[in-house]
Amino acid sequence: LDIPSHEYKTPIRSHSAKINDVAVDPQRKQFSTVSDDGSVRVWNFETCEQLFQFDLPDQRVCCIAYHPQRPIIACGCSDGLVRVFDISKASLIQEHKQHAQDILKVMFHPQGSFMYTGGSEGTICVYDVQQNYMPMKYLTTSVPSGLICMAVSPDGRYFATVGTEQSSVLIFDGVTLTSHAKIFTTVKLVKSIQFSPDSSEIFIVNVDSDVEVYDIETQKIVKHIPPIPNTDYRAFNIDLIHDRLVLTGGGDNLIRIWEYVPQDEALLPSQSFAGHVSTIKKIVTTKSEYVISLGDEEGIYTWKLLPSGGLYDDDEGSDEEQVDEQKFYASQDAQKLPFSHYKSLNMTNRT
Repeated sequence: LDIPSHEYKTPIRSHSAKINDVAVDPQRKQFSTVSDDGSVRVWNFETCEQLFQFDLPDQRVCCIAYHPQRPIIACGCSDGLVRVFDISKASLIQEHKQHAQDILKVMFHPQGSFMYTGGSEGTICVYDVQQNYMPMKYLTTSVPSGLICMAVSPDGRYFATVGTEQSSVLIFDGVTLTSHAKIFTTVKLVKSIQFSPDSSEIFIVNVDSDVEVYDIETQKIVKHIPPIPNTDYRAFNIDLIHDRLVLTGGGDNLIRIWEYVPQDEALLPSQSFAGHVSTIKKIVTTKSEYVISLGDEEGIYTWKLLPSGGLYDDDEGSDEEQVDEQKFYASQDAQKLPFSHYKSLNMTNRT
């Protein structure tokens, strides 16, 4: 309260219950969060000031996604409804109920022509965005309740989900949704799937944190990344902007940054960053240098990728020795040192 003017100003706002998901606006410096308190909140990325709030009484909002071109967000709720909001008008524009239970994941096609929702009962619904989000196709998976896996390739050519066998992955044409390929993995249960930045490979993570990489055209395994002891990849993100980075997080409460080189047999040595006090369940990267991480029983952490000298330091005034990349990979130093000379993370905010 400003006493002379009698005007109020709210210095900070917050969710009043567990945050379930976070998404970054691909066009503006904003991000959104959803929570068990039934609210959808839009924040300024740099100031963390709340810009908008949509309230859904008596609901748990489970997931959220941004439309790739428009100021639109889609939210999946515990009542099986997917709700679509226009941020610029601060209004609800569509809602559909195609699931009997919680919607655990919602996502858009990279061109914005389709929307996908996955329910805890194991069904996936595809919507035509141009036709007022009309449901157009259903897919059934065999994943257990509480787990849903689906991904769209960065170029929009493919859509992937778990098949009727819990160890198989189905790949569909991204536009016609006709069957393209079926990959039989060696894992017991697929936990998450993600396409490579060039859309030629698919990363499959199982419940034991084994990572298998398959070529989409041949359906053959091209790489196996064994798990690290006492580490689980609950959050697994291939940075599509800095496309040589893989970010992981899990029950050890650490964010790990790896460098992925397609021709190598394994991820290069990682660097770890502490800050979370609970399991990390999601990591999101942005078009700028920022990273957002979400803890299971806590809030949002925002980080900033910092160049720190060495291989990729463009600062001519740096006192650190510039290393020849090819010679470095051939040396023993590449296996001895964490990859801190590539990028560092600096926590900028904890909300």
